[in-house]
Amino acid sequence: MIKFSLLNPKIISEIQSSKKLQDKINTIFGFISQNIDDLDRLESTHILNMLEEIIETRINDLEHLSWKSGELIKRINIAESYSELRDIHGELNEIQKKIFEMQPSVFDLHRICTEYRDKISKKVINMVIRELITQNIYLPDESFAYIAVGSDGRKEQTLITDQDNLIVYEDSNGRYKDFFYEKFANLLVERLDYCGFKKCTGEIMPSNPIWRGTYSQWIKRVEKLCSFTSDDFQKNLVNLIVLTDLRFIFGDEELSDKFINDVMKIIYENHIVLNEIAKSAASLNVAKGFMKSFKVEKKGLHKGFINMKLNAWAPMILAIRAFAIKNKVIATGTVDRINELIKIGAFNKDDGEHYKKAYYTLARFKILCQINYIDGKYDDPNYLNPSDLNEKEKNDLLDAMSQVEKLQKLLINSMGLRI
Repeated sequence: MIKFSLLNPKIISEIQSSKKLQDKINTIFGFISQNIDDLDRLESTHILNMLEEIIETRINDLEHLSWKSGELIKRINIAESYSELRDIHGELNEIQKKIFEMQPSVFDLHRICTEYRDKISKKVINMVIRELITQNIYLPDESFAYIAVGSDGRKEQTLITDQDNLIVYEDSNGRYKDFFYEKFANLLVERLDYCGFKKCTGEIMPSNPIWRGTYSQWIKRVEKLCSFTSDDFQKNLVNLIVLTDLRFIFGDEELSDKFINDVMKIIYENHIVLNEIAKSAASLNVAKGFMKSFKVEKKGLHKGFINMKLNAWAPMILAIRAFAIKNKVIATGTVDRINELIKIGAFNKDDGEHYKKAYYTLARFKILCQINYIDGKYDDPNYLNPSDLNEKEKNDLLDAMSQVEKLQKLLINSMGLRI
């Protein structure tokens, strides 16, 4: 065991409160000790001095990048133009990419990307409202809420983002509110796109009339989606799935809370919706083959690659979502859902910990795909070439995929699904 008594008291406290940290430190120091035992004192000293220099440089680099990130985040609220916000957003993304390459913490990347994108979104909304005022288009009396869905709703933002949002506003007999929120939504989507929030290819944005409306319009819309009376069954299901990941961003928080609670109640109490989401989660193929191999694309532009989004990430997120709906868990974040499912006994603690580890592993590889895409190595951020991985990385990914398959089987058995 390593003695921590010579360290900074604050660091000692953090280490002593975390068995995970203690185990990691003992493993690292154990590895170092084993590999310098056959060296003489001078050689050992050279190795340790070199490690000290490398670690000190790494710490300094991380501290500088973290400081720079903090200063840029402070600038968001005082930015005076969309171009300034666009530049800040781009710099923050680049900093988080560099930090992740040095210290690949999925948890921290999710947290920080969500933090600064929320701030930028709020700033853009305020600027759009002021821009409309210059055109003599004023806010109506009916308040609104701007709400995130999808990965943004789950606080699982990464290096590449698009717009997945909706607008709900108060009911009234007046017609001006509809005119205003149409103008507002259209301009907002354009300004966010300019600031680095790409337009959603699935049109899940308030510029699409389906993704904005009064409270009563929304409730009727959700009830209709749950009835599956529309011809486009698959699109209905996708829309319902993203509506299970709602998070307030800006506006009337009381209206948002009521809207989110009522939408969740409608969806969570509909057994057909649960059944269809569960079947969708259990039916998706996982890219895990036999004898520690991967199922890769057989033809096309991405021959030899894994579709990480469709054949790893989506089955995991969907399966956890299905268990959350089944057990009336309201939390939206994937890890938060797993923690709640452990708490209520839907998952035992060991299985739950394995699922969380699998989630973080899949998220890490998803982010690495994005880095390869940003660097120009890949032409699509959703595909991974397994030949780029070392043996440990391959085993980590296969282990995570095994947990996804385990989740799918558990879902099938617990709900009596026929796939």
